[in-house]
Amino acid sequence: MAIAVLFTPVTLVAFATQGDFRVHMGIAWTWRETGHLTWPHFLYHLLTILLSYLMPGGSLNIAGFTISMLAYVALGMVIYDAVCGAVASRRGKCVSVLSLIITLSLMLVSPVNLFTLPIRNLYLGYISPTVYHNPTLILLKPVALLLFFSGLRVFDNS
Repeated sequence: MAIAVLFTPVTLVAFATQGDFRVHMGIAWTWRETGHLTWPHFLYHLLTILLSYLMPGGSLNIAGFTISMLAYVALGMVIYDAVCGAVASRRGKCVSVLSLIITLSLMLVSPVNLFTLPIRNLYLGYISPTVYHNPTLILLKPVALLLFFSGLRVFDNS
């Protein structure tokens, strides 16, 4: 519920105003209507199209928004599981409220750009783990984090 409260307004604004969402909805529409895919990163578009077939009216916009929100929830679940495991190993059991606060904080983290604020550079040169404007990156985050945690297990000696 906390993820929906935090990320629904941001996603709605990005969906209504940002070019990336419009571009990706156009790509999904073209693929659904013509069968011609013009984009190499197709998972977001495929999931949007599949979900649009299950929705009344077949709205790509509602399906695309839903896929983005499901990706945020999946990301929260992946982070919560990792945080809960870390807290449990130190305290003996998972502390749910603490794990939730840490999870939400990690989902909102972004660069501190105070040193470049006077020249209005809020983006260039920074690596931002929190990207709101690009649906394919929103979908990538839980998948990439799961893959990262799986890779870490290769090096776990315990």
